[in-house]
Amino acid sequence: MTVTIAYKDIILLYDKLRFDFNKLAIIRGGSLVRSKLIYEVIKKREHNNGVMDDLMIIINQVTAEIIIYCASKQQCIQVMEMLTESLDDEILNIFYGKMAETEKNAAMKKWLSGETKVLITTSAFGMSIDVNDVRLVMHYTMPMNMSNFIQKSGRADRNGDVAKIVILYSVNTLFNTLRSDFTDAQKTDQYLTSGQQNIFEMILFCMDTYKCRLQIVAHIYAWPNESIPAVCERCDNCLRCFQDTPEQRNNCNEIEKMLDVLGILTTQFAEEIRPTDVMNVF
Repeated sequence: MTVTIAYKDIILLYDKLRFDFNKLAIIRGGSLVRSKLIYEVIKKREHNNGVMDDLMIIINQVTAEIIIYCASKQQCIQVMEMLTESLDDEILNIFYGKMAETEKNAAMKKWLSGETKVLITTSAFGMSIDVNDVRLVMHYTMPMNMSNFIQKSGRADRNGDVAKIVILYSVNTLFNTLRSDFTDAQKTDQYLTSGQQNIFEMILFCMDTYKCRLQIVAHIYAWPNESIPAVCERCDNCLRCFQDTPEQRNNCNEIEKMLDVLGILTTQFAEEIRPTDVMNVF
């Protein structure tokens, strides 16, 4: 049971389980598009001091509860140490999967009581535990698929007020994750194909500079005959679009030429060109 599944994934599930699609009913609670969420993607700076500055600028804009999602226990500890330099450690707390149960219970009690204002956590944080006044969900590392992103972001906006969703995005970190994931010999071709598609959806979400992020989410999760909402006019892309007033152009020919050049470079000069060089071009 999940509330964050795209229609294409339902089709794949039916196919994998060999169900007759026409003989089963789908009960769905409603659209995943939540118009009160404001999305923003920030390119993560290389040095911790710069990252810390960005974190504090965002955190200082919020007076209610904040969740910061990290990729690992080590990253949680790192972020916690960074924030204690500027914030009162009484309002900070940490939560990850391998904590002792007594520590988990204590952290959860402080969070639910409102004593903790900034919770630094991994995906181990209970998805069924709701706090109404979460006004910021920050992804310190880019989630590896849109479903994971939507689930975690769903901790915000529980009482219907406006909330902000922020991703700190790093191309180099992304590439290292891709390389380790897609060179794992134990993973099947089917897993890798599905994983690639999921990650590329997330990459496109982060790298797009003008399309409304609310609409991007809606396009990915829209079911047949479900309408796409109007532009939100509040996400970073909408604000950038209003400021820059970009012109729409069909760049398919230029992109095809770029891909041709990329193919030549990666086949004929593979030893001289590092994968990160290719990523940095884009």
